[in-house]
Amino acid sequence: MELEQFQFRQSGQKKVLQIITSVVVFFERSRHILADLFERLRLMSLATISTSDRKLTADSRILVCEDDHLIALGWVTLLENAGYTVVGPAPNAETAFELAHQHLPDIALIDINLSGTIDGISVAAELAPLGVAIIFITAHYNRAGTEGREFAADILIKPVMESTVLKAVAATFQRKQEADAVRNTLSE
Repeated sequence: MELEQFQFRQSGQKKVLQIITSVVVFFERSRHILADLFERLRLMSLATISTSDRKLTADSRILVCEDDHLIALGWVTLLENAGYTVVGPAPNAETAFELAHQHLPDIALIDINLSGTIDGISVAAELAPLGVAIIFITAHYNRAGTEGREFAADILIKPVMESTVLKAVAATFQRKQEADAVRNTLSE
């Protein structure tokens, strides 16, 4: 009788551990899903300004390369509200290349996992030699840190706060202006 009770208790403990493990896995997955959902909702609330009336000028430009339309509109709106001139958004590499060749940007905000056959790292590899500073905004931090590091002025991991994006853009512009000033001084 005691042996049966011991085995019952042991199997009950295993079942409880399995349930706890399942609950932990569920909450971990839910946390990522909720974080993504909150970022999308926040960016949707930012995307209230129409981007069809944007006027490209000879000023400094930022290319937004993001395949999620709502997130892209959120970044465009954020940057425009901060006073930047935005090129795009580009949902894929082909559009990014087209926009970059028409309106060479100073900085490109690039998601690594783009729709289409060409990824964001390949876009960065093409734009960086043209003098475009690359800021990756991605959930694929491993790829950004290994494959994309050589092209990146900065790497931001999604979900990312608006203030972090603005600080990264400002710091990248500052570094780019300082590098340009040094280059101009050396060429004189």
